[in-house]
Amino acid sequence: MTQKTLRYLCQIGVHKCFSCGIIRPYGKPYRRGEMENKHKMTMRIPRALHRRAKAKAALMGTTLSAVVRKLLEKWIEEPLPEEVKQEEVH
Repeated sequence: MTQKTLRYLCQIGVHKCFSCGIIRPYGKPYRRGEMENKHKMTMRIPRALHRRAKAKAALMGTTLSAVVRKLLEKWIEEPLPEEVKQEEVH
């Protein structure tokens, strides 16, 4: 890994663990098996939106993943719109 890459990682708040080679956020210990029951999801969003959302999450002391997870859980619990319920009946 080049010095330029290491400087960039430092700027965005992550580091490479030299003992295991894993790149992770500062202050968050990596534990094997902690991701076993999780599924990775890829989304395409505008770069500016991503930057703003990541910055707000950091200011709130959380991660963007945690914010999206909470919003998805809330959205799933909402009742379906009437037009979707009617389509299910037919």
